[in-house]
Amino acid sequence: MNVDNEVYSTANWDNDNNSFIFSEDCELINTINNKLSNVNIYPNPVVHTLYIDIENKQQLQDVSIINMEGKELLISTENEIDLSSLSSGIYFAVMNINQNKIVKKILKH
Repeated sequence: MNVDNEVYSTANWDNDNNSFIFSEDCELINTINNKLSNVNIYPNPVVHTLYIDIENKQQLQDVSIINMEGKELLISTENEIDLSSLSSGIYFAVMNINQNKIVKKILKH
């Protein structure tokens, strides 16, 4: 598990069955995050249509719209999603892009 302070985490986090190894080496995570940081959703808050903008020739495999209880309400392979049927509230867009999962919070008006 990547942490910001390996010594503190090893000393203070419950790891009874030794299933975690704490490390401060976040290079791999930073590389993935940099590649995926160019994923934007807009408008947010959204009234009708949510747009997904992906840069660097990344491929959207699919996106699921999830409510606060974790229920999948919509699934799409398109970069434009009609959310007009949803009630106002907070949702999450779970996007599968180039074999990576990205989650963005959506506010629906």
